[in-house]
Amino acid sequence: MLTKRKHMNFSLILVYSTLSLLLTGCKALDPAASENSDSIYSAVDAIIPKHTPNSIAELQLYVSQVVTEGKVTLTENAFAQQSKLSIERTPIKTLQGPIVGRSLETPHLFLLILENNQQCVLIHQQSQQHWVLQEAKCVARE
Repeated sequence: MLTKRKHMNFSLILVYSTLSLLLTGCKALDPAASENSDSIYSAVDAIIPKHTPNSIAELQLYVSQVVTEGKVTLTENAFAQQSKLSIERTPIKTLQGPIVGRSLETPHLFLLILENNQQCVLIHQQSQQHWVLQEAKCVARE
């Protein structure tokens, strides 16, 4: 009986310490909590106000590496006003036309951030892959 009680106490201690670590970790990852720190690192949502053919080609290259359904075509509107870009699968077509119905696949979500007020970074949210853009000139989204 005594060993069962010790095991139960140990289990409770383990649960409480795990919860404590999780809550501490969540607070450490909280952007609001890090705003008050003296860190020199900063990242903000970004947009690309003016594209060039090279900046569009660069974005298409990186987005196509993740979106495996085929070629991706982006326009000058990509990231022009929003720091997020959602890419959905093209509806399947048959000889009779597109198949009607709702796609249950999650769209690919890309985020654009400006790091340290200088580096423009594209992030694929699902995989956390990221690329530092060389051709695109980002500004902080207001």
